[in-house]
Amino acid sequence: MRPKYPCVARAQADGDLSVDVAGIIVEGLNLVAGRVDDSYLHDVERKLVDKAHGLSVHRMQRVVANVIAKLDHERLVERERRHHDERYVWWKEKLGGVVVFHGQMDTVTAAPVIEVLEQLTTRDVRKQARPDGSSAGGDGVTDTRSVGQMRADALHELARHTLGCGKMHRSGIRTTMVVRVTQRDIERRTGVGTIDGIESPVSLESLGMCCGDAAYIHQFVDAHGNVLHQSPEHRGFSRSQRIALLDRDGGCARCGAPASHCEAHHIRWWEHGGATTIDNGVMLCTRCHHDVHRYGWRIDVIAGQVYFTPPGSDEHQRFVGGRAAFEIDLDPPPTPDDDWICDEALIAAWNASNPHRFDDPYPTPEQDAALNQLLHA
Repeated sequence: MRPKYPCVARAQADGDLSVDVAGIIVEGLNLVAGRVDDSYLHDVERKLVDKAHGLSVHRMQRVVANVIAKLDHERLVERERRHHDERYVWWKEKLGGVVVFHGQMDTVTAAPVIEVLEQLTTRDVRKQARPDGSSAGGDGVTDTRSVGQMRADALHELARHTLGCGKMHRSGIRTTMVVRVTQRDIERRTGVGTIDGIESPVSLESLGMCCGDAAYIHQFVDAHGNVLHQSPEHRGFSRSQRIALLDRDGGCARCGAPASHCEAHHIRWWEHGGATTIDNGVMLCTRCHHDVHRYGWRIDVIAGQVYFTPPGSDEHQRFVGGRAAFEIDLDPPPTPDDDWICDEALIAAWNASNPHRFDDPYPTPEQDAALNQLLHA
């Protein structure tokens, strides 16, 4: 019986491919089988086998991932959406004082997390490599932590910084990350790019969502990886602009999430020429930010108010967002008439009919005893 992938089978039989590398190639080919013709798939198989010589399992996994992303862009986008929907983090306290964390994230969500943790870990590894092996504090204590322990400490350090930060009301720049895409893919508006710190290729659709108001540097490269253009780093909204946006939007302009859950985003994408101005800015929570980019919501600022148009709809389905979404247009309540008339005759008649209204309201001891006797009779 002829094997499904003869090049892989022959290389494995000759001892040129390990079982693990062969499995990665086969898994990747199965993902695109049926979406390209057989002759093209066979050519891809041959090139993957040739490329695998001398590569580790980890490096070969990156090669296959890049190839599959380019061959099956539509399914790449579908997988990214599914992975984003399946993201989670949970923790559980065990007896004895240990907390176990578990979770998974899509590449775009994980990118800044990995970048920050790796930067802090790299700092500590370099300090650990000093000739004396001393710790960062310079106290002469030898740092014997493993890389895993350093990452755990880095996460703890970030949490402590967040709790003690006096600027939590700001949606400030967290870190600088580089997003790389080819000029051809930008012009075609389809393709894949990369984010520093993440090995898996990412679709242009997801790259558009990852920019937020963190400092991302966009590099446009040619087919050989040469940088054609690099965007300036400073693209985020200023503190005064965020305050103005929060004053208008109140929090997430679309769903009303609190301000602490939101970041300032460009309505017209910054990389497409959108200005960093109040009229081109909107406060969105992470979920609404993904929805706007993923499903194609339209956002307009008209007369100082934010409006959202659902995907595939027109201005008749447009609705107002921000603080205005929670307001009702009401006429002011009527004020009392200040020219009221004092009817002295009516007041005199009422006083005459109630001569004892200002007397002591409390009963005398005799009246109180008589009342108790009546109640207990």
